[in-house]
Amino acid sequence: MKIRLTSEAKNDLKNIPKNHQEIVLERLRELEDRPVGHKNTKLIHIKGYQLFRYKIKSSRGDKDYRAVYDIDDGYIKVIAVFHRDEGYNKDSLKSRL
Repeated sequence: MKIRLTSEAKNDLKNIPKNHQEIVLERLRELEDRPVGHKNTKLIHIKGYQLFRYKIKSSRGDKDYRAVYDIDDGYIKVIAVFHRDEGYNKDSLKSRL
């Protein structure tokens, strides 16, 4: 299954430091073989939608990000990427769907 980033997720990624972007993209590619049931994925509910949250971590902890995605039409559709400390706004995510 291939990864597709929404335009909003691409903008999120641009706001992440360059060296962290590479790590985030590398970890997202790990989902291509196993988009659900991965130890770092969790099913979440946002305003009536079932989505997945994926923890993207490094051993040092400074690269601790989250991605929210859906599986849509045979693709992993990444809706948002953000640093763990920022959390996510459920209303903002709903508007991205």
